[in-house]
Amino acid sequence: EEGIEALKTYAKGGGSIIFMAGASDLAIEKFGIPVKNVVDGVSSKQFFAPGSMLRTKFETSKPLAYGMPAEGLVLYDSAPVFDVAATGAPGITAAASYPSGKLLQSGWLDGEALIASKTSLLEVAYGKGRLVLTGFGPQNRAQTHGTFKVLFNAIYLPGPMATAAK
Repeated sequence: EEGIEALKTYAKGGGSIIFMAGASDLAIEKFGIPVKNVVDGVSSKQFFAPGSMLRTKFETSKPLAYGMPAEGLVLYDSAPVFDVAATGAPGITAAASYPSGKLLQSGWLDGEALIASKTSLLEVAYGKGRLVLTGFGPQNRAQTHGTFKVLFNAIYLPGPMATAAK
């Protein structure tokens, strides 16, 4: 808990924290942000995608998706899938989402409807700083080549979130 409080203080003071794949659940659970993981607690009979390549739409006008194609692939492996539309909260910027259908490009996917049109990459204003949540591991050595850009974009985003929006 002491470490969580230190992270909160850092972000509130203007720092950026990047939560990759499963670590994004920590941000949802401990930082009190209005984001829901739609696959949290869902049985493997309802949703299952073990290391699958999924089509993803990138919002290339958003800083987190700079340099990405409008549509690409991510390697999904037991990570969160975000529902931000249901919250209606300000200060959340979605930078990538899954299309409404035909997501699977390689591997196995049961329960596509659960994640269709949901967010896979976002940033959340937190105090003077930001939290970046990825629903995939952009640093994974088995990841599609282009998603490293997402990690670099998150690292190099300038200053507090309000500054980046200008």
